[in-house]
Amino acid sequence: MNAANGTRDISAAVTLTAQTNIILQPVSVTQKAGKAAKFSISASGSSLTYQWQYNDGSGWKNCTWTGSRTTVLSVPAAAGRNGYKFRCIVKSANAAKTVSGTATLTVKLAQPETQRMAGCGTGSCAPESSRIRFCRSTGSSPHRELPVFSERFAGVLLPLRRETALHTE
Repeated sequence: MNAANGTRDISAAVTLTAQTNIILQPVSVTQKAGKAAKFSISASGSSLTYQWQYNDGSGWKNCTWTGSRTTVLSVPAAAGRNGYKFRCIVKSANAAKTVSGTATLTVKLAQPETQRMAGCGTGSCAPESSRIRFCRSTGSSPHRELPVFSERFAGVLLPLRRETALHTE
């Protein structure tokens, strides 16, 4: 107690904890099947560690894909992962943790097989063509003819059966 003014001196130790802040949240990604989808995060704090998680509809699980403990996660896009949710848990040296927002993976499946219009036999594919003749690949007799209404029709992608070929005249 301080006799001069009647106050009491008290001392205490105070520990300040630095907060972990996420600066850039992960964003949703659309990727073709077979390619890598990348999710990234940026955070501030001291001695940060990262753990990416995914949710396939049955709860959050830790990722093991490339970059699962870094700022950039790389996930092979596969049809079975369409709609998966991703987030990152960021921890600082003092174990303070922050959970990022959620990002979604959308997987684009391969398009159906198409073939470019091209001549078969003696025909050719030219902008001035006025008719397209579909024929069986085993013979040259026409199966069906369609008029071409525009010079821009040449080179258009058409879905074809394997046994169908194109002639243009």
